[in-house]
Amino acid sequence: LAQDLRTPLARLWSRLEMLPDGEERDAALEDATRLSAIFDTIMRVARIEAAQGKAGFEAVALDELIGELEETFGPVVEDEGKLLTTRVVGAATVQADRQMLVQAMANLIQNALVHGGDEITLIAEKSAIGLADNGPGVDPSHYGEIIKPMVRLDSARVTDGNGLGLALVRAVAERHGAELILSPQNGETRGLCVSLNFADL
Repeated sequence: LAQDLRTPLARLWSRLEMLPDGEERDAALEDATRLSAIFDTIMRVARIEAAQGKAGFEAVALDELIGELEETFGPVVEDEGKLLTTRVVGAATVQADRQMLVQAMANLIQNALVHGGDEITLIAEKSAIGLADNGPGVDPSHYGEIIKPMVRLDSARVTDGNGLGLALVRAVAERHGAELILSPQNGETRGLCVSLNFADL
């Protein structure tokens, strides 16, 4: 469906660009950009879910990956007035598709920037990689819902987003046979910790 909608969206984009400059044109182009991003994410989720076998898998050292993510996204988080830290404890090396893990972690970082507090922690602990924030968190009874595509809780509707970020993370976890674990940060009532656990691989 997303693929079929690419052509009419491209036509719409071209027509919008021909409109006179102004707030209405800018707002319409912004909406078209958001739609295009949604379609791209849907296609990425679909491709991940359709993939089979271990093609593209390699040895990925989780501590090194966390370091790369900190270097890449640290300035982005700082620009948002937030703090990015890391916690690495006995990190393992796992067989994984590196690009998929990077995309999953990027989605978690973006989710934390929008919905979390002012501190974001990248975690590599044994055979698990993930992220924790100190935001308001999510009621554990909703964990099963927020990893479904296009699901957004009422409290999240006042912020930007399309409900696909955690769905992509879930798809990456399933692609790797990893367990996706959601929990309050450090067992507290606030914050959210999301991790992919490769322990059983």
